[in-house]
Amino acid sequence: MTTESHTTKIIKSFLDIDSAQWNKLDGANHPFLRYEFYSALENNGNLNAESGWNCRIVCIYDEDQLIAAMPMFSKDHSWAEFVFDWSWANAYSQHGLQYYPKLLITTPYTPATARKCLTHPEHNRQDLSKELIKAAMDYAHSEKFSSLHAIFLDDYEKSIWKEHDLMERIDCQFHWQNEWLDKEEPEFDDFLAKMNSSKRKKIRQERKSLIKKSIEFKIQTANEIDESKWDDLYHCYANTFLLRGQPPYFEKEFFLELARTMGEQMPIVQAWQDDILLAAAICFKSDDVFYGRYWGKMADINNLHFETCYYQSIEYALTNGLKHIEPGTGGTHKLRRGFQPTLTTSMHWIAHEGFKTAIEEHLNRERPAIESYLEDAKEHLPFKAL
Repeated sequence: MTTESHTTKIIKSFLDIDSAQWNKLDGANHPFLRYEFYSALENNGNLNAESGWNCRIVCIYDEDQLIAAMPMFSKDHSWAEFVFDWSWANAYSQHGLQYYPKLLITTPYTPATARKCLTHPEHNRQDLSKELIKAAMDYAHSEKFSSLHAIFLDDYEKSIWKEHDLMERIDCQFHWQNEWLDKEEPEFDDFLAKMNSSKRKKIRQERKSLIKKSIEFKIQTANEIDESKWDDLYHCYANTFLLRGQPPYFEKEFFLELARTMGEQMPIVQAWQDDILLAAAICFKSDDVFYGRYWGKMADINNLHFETCYYQSIEYALTNGLKHIEPGTGGTHKLRRGFQPTLTTSMHWIAHEGFKTAIEEHLNRERPAIESYLEDAKEHLPFKAL
């Protein structure tokens, strides 16, 4: 498809895209939008027919120059999306209709809010974003997909998607906000001082319980960690899945490739006792956000999870001037630790008119329940009353 001097292509492999051109796009410095992140997924079998994540990347070229791109996938299932539509697929099946394959616009395996329309800095972001979205919608129609879903959208792109008459769905995550960006050398105690006394005391007790066990913590970026240490780190990660009777999403080679190609954006939180790795959290960071991602443990110790995944990340964000922490989905236990309820947004197009109406009615009922849940959750935050 050609618009003025622009040519739009649907490309089925990241390996067919010039990495340097991709990384020149605005937004591509985000850890989950870098070319290196997608190529590591594809190189290690996480973006292919066998995985059910089939690349359908929307790319816009001006002659031979990539000027816009959007990660899009044809999906044969709904695993690893974190915006759940299993009931929609079941309803299709009960009526003898096929829900899969569907089109999904997201950062794969990652429930992180981020822009999805990457655009060249010398071109108009809004115009190119509209071109990308129109191309995705045209492809959904022409290839007769059951549906198209754009998930974990930022507010800017959500407004553009709404122009295409998609249905909005909201959900709730728990994010930490750094209110001490203007303070010189902020400390964890500055954060605790905002809490009421009982919650502040509880967190201090949790942290002291690990100090008494001589458990020490350190954070290194992935490129600072010797490759020989990744056996233990990977065992921590994989154990989280194995304890649930599931295979891990990723092989060790996926993390090793990321460590080599973008390791400076991967803080690894490690818990050690007598030179034995007890737990780890493989995380990511952008210029202003810390993303908690892959937690795992090799020992059952009270409060180890809270320290590794939350308190260490808060200290890191304070020290490094990061504005937010996004620790992933779920977990009302995050509330007591100062993570505030935050709405997330996805947009959905359904081809079948009957199901579109039914799903829209469902979303209209779901929305006030989620908004009420969010307001109720705020009442359980540990902060002092103003």
